[in-house]
Amino acid sequence: MEGANAMLAQRMDFFGKRHRHPPVTTGSVYRRVASPNNTVETAQVLSIVKDVLGIAHVRFHMSIRQGHTDFVDEVRILNLETFASMYSERVEA
Repeated sequence: MEGANAMLAQRMDFFGKRHRHPPVTTGSVYRRVASPNNTVETAQVLSIVKDVLGIAHVRFHMSIRQGHTDFVDEVRILNLETFASMYSERVEA
């Protein structure tokens, strides 16, 4: 029974815990490096707006680079929570 209680506690922690991220602001630049090929994704926040349901979305310019080659150079939209969890490394513009 002790193992079941430990599993339940882990599950409650997984569902009950919200991760804190630094605030996302318009004009800020964020980066993440994808291993194993060291692909660098850079996202510059263009705007943050709420939809009709009140869910905040981030409109951002995305560039993906591996070495000296750009693979993606486009504008994308993600909800704020997903953006913050994916791009937690803020960099100087």
